[in-house]
Amino acid sequence: VEEYCRHMHPERNFKFVKVSSYDPMTTGPATSLRECREFLQRPFIMVASDIYINQKEIGLCDSNWLSSHETEIPEIYATLQVDGKNVTAIKDKSSSGYGLAWTGIMSVFDYENFWMSFKDQDKEVPDVISRSIGSMTYEHRSIDWYDLGTYDSYVIAKRLLEKESKFVIPKSNYET
Repeated sequence: VEEYCRHMHPERNFKFVKVSSYDPMTTGPATSLRECREFLQRPFIMVASDIYINQKEIGLCDSNWLSSHETEIPEIYATLQVDGKNVTAIKDKSSSGYGLAWTGIMSVFDYENFWMSFKDQDKEVPDVISRSIGSMTYEHRSIDWYDLGTYDSYVIAKRLLEKESKFVIPKSNYET
């Protein structure tokens, strides 16, 4: 990830943070986000690492918002319940979930309230979002998104996108 970011976006200033006590059984995306807390004491946008966004812009960090895409399989995604333009609930990987998958992209404008909703043992970001919905309002935004987090969804996205060479990191020994 670091190599890709530095090579494909040399104009950007990245801060890479390592999870100090990584354990796949007890850590997750919320752990990684918590490790970045000291650098996120201002409005921020979080983007999951296992997605592809098929649009040039995702929006500004000018309010709290969660992006979504329609789904018929809520048991493999965190899903959003929406009333009008606002998110009213989130369920994580539940067969009784909703028809909108959270894409893993969120804008946190009200970062102080967001961090107050965080617990040290949080492993998954939807748990934090669920608690913060009581004190924060999240707008809902639809986005053109591909999930790359499962083998099947990766294969589908790869077929659709493989003709675009911009997704390949050039190798120094000319391998592809």
